[in-house]
Amino acid sequence: MKIHRLSRLAFWVAALVVLYFAVAPVGDREPLTGWDKGNHVVAFGVLTVLGCVGWTSRVRTALAGLVGYGVAIELLQLLTPDHHFDLHDLAADALGIAVGWCVLQAWRLASVRRKA
Repeated sequence: MKIHRLSRLAFWVAALVVLYFAVAPVGDREPLTGWDKGNHVVAFGVLTVLGCVGWTSRVRTALAGLVGYGVAIELLQLLTPDHHFDLHDLAADALGIAVGWCVLQAWRLASVRRKA
């Protein structure tokens, strides 16, 4: 399976997992990173890398879509009893997108240097 197809599949699986954890009842589960905003950064960083690798010809669309996805999740949380809309979550999502983008650029730069 080509890396683009695998990245697309992993992207959609990750997006569904993120959505589940964003709207599921909180209960007793602990945040992955020990800090809610850290979870947002990690989740959106991973989604950014997977999305940009999966759709190399539509990177801007993928990035804009991730911002929209973050907003959509926050709006959906208005419909749940355990969650609420939080601008700090959106900021953490945006930071995750930026971190994912930086990781991707560092990876590409390292690949170019290895080939040279």
